[in-house]
Amino acid sequence: MENVKTYEFLLKLNTHLRRQDLLAKKLLTEEYKMTQKLMEAQATVPLEVFTRIVDPIVSSLESRARILEELQESSQNMMEHIKEFYGEYKGTVQ
Repeated sequence: MENVKTYEFLLKLNTHLRRQDLLAKKLLTEEYKMTQKLMEAQATVPLEVFTRIVDPIVSSLESRARILEELQESSQNMMEHIKEFYGEYKGTVQ
């Protein structure tokens, strides 16, 4: 019975990490889309306005994108650790 509970816990944790990974990918895609739109705005606004307002926003979005990539990498690494642990413990996590 304890093996089943351990398996269920690991399966739920793995499922959570996969969902987190998918959501991070979606958010990362949205961040890139927003960055592209802001870069397109460069052609329509004066350079001074773009530099003062849009440049800091783009920098912030790029920083957020890097953090999301790290989050995605972290969750993928954790999923691999869970599979490795359970593989050694008992069977294979699906």
